[in-house]
Amino acid sequence: MAAVQSVRATWSKSATFRGVFQVRWLQLTALKFIILMVFAQLEQLTCLREISNSLCNKEFSKKIRLDSISFSQISRKLRSMMLETVEFLFRDLVRQVGIQTGFKPI
Repeated sequence: MAAVQSVRATWSKSATFRGVFQVRWLQLTALKFIILMVFAQLEQLTCLREISNSLCNKEFSKKIRLDSISFSQISRKLRSMMLETVEFLFRDLVRQVGIQTGFKPI
C-alpha cells in the first residue's frame, strides 16, 4: 500500500506541469485494465469500442474510478501488458471464482 501511495504522490507532483492530456492517459492503471478485461469477458463484449462504451454505465465507472477511456488507450495498454502476467492473473481469477461457486479445480 505504501508503494501505491508513493507512486500517487510522485504522479500528483509531476501531473501539475504535464498537462490535462497526460493526466487522462495515466488513469488506466494495470489494475483498472484487468478489471475492465474481466468485465468485458463476463459481459461478452466483442470489441475495444464496446469496452470503452461500457464506462457510460455511471455505477460501473464510479466503482472502478475511471470516468472514460478511449478504445485506443485500451489497445495501447493491452499491447504494453506482458501476456504471461495477464494470463496468470486471469487464470487465477477463474480458479478463485470456480472454487467460490463450487467447481472443483482441474
